[in-house]
Amino acid sequence: LSKAERQPQDAGRYLQQALESFTTALTLEPSSADCLYGKGLALARHRQWKDAIKCFDDILSIDKSYAPAHKARAEALYSNGDYVASIAAFDSFLDMFIPYYEKASSAVPDKPAEDMMADTLLQVGMAHMKASDPDAARIRFSLVIQMQPANRSLLAMAHHLSGAAFRAVGKWWQVIDENTKALQVDKDFAKAYKARSEAFDMLGKTSDSVEDLKMYKILVRSAAFGMNRTGGVSNL
Repeated sequence: LSKAERQPQDAGRYLQQALESFTTALTLEPSSADCLYGKGLALARHRQWKDAIKCFDDILSIDKSYAPAHKARAEALYSNGDYVASIAAFDSFLDMFIPYYEKASSAVPDKPAEDMMADTLLQVGMAHMKASDPDAARIRFSLVIQMQPANRSLLAMAHHLSGAAFRAVGKWWQVIDENTKALQVDKDFAKAYKARSEAFDMLGKTSDSVEDLKMYKILVRSAAFGMNRTGGVSNL
């Protein structure tokens, strides 16, 4: 096997070994929140969402202040298709994280905290979209835009997802506006061109639609050769 062919097998083997190690450790210390968290993450990587959620639930029954478990639980609930419950779980995490973020950011810019805050708001916004509540989603995306995070890919994604919320209610000019703002942040954001192309088409602006679709295809082809990217934060 080539190195590229071995990598997924190696990753799967290491993941299984990690899962077995955490399971063994829990037989010795069943109430270890850290071991439960590690096991839950390993199960989530195996896409065993319900078992992962149980691990995170077990942690929170021991220690409700274990913030990473709230976020991991929210992500597992989202992946399992329980979007309403995932929103509540994300909000539980934010209730604990926001005071830390505000304190950390008051003295000097805290980029990891800022990235975590912005990324979580995008995730809960996407959960609102999945739960057919685009207005609530747009509020979350707007909070990221107001933050103006230093991580420009998160800012571009916030504009793009805000456009998706407008798309859900047929507001095509707003779709164009938000995706134009996304492209002002990141001119190579392929998904923004695709979304804008669709909006132009819905408004009967064929030439603009064709031009944006052409740019989208160019960027996707470039990404296939490792020259660019298509924007993937919204693949959660």
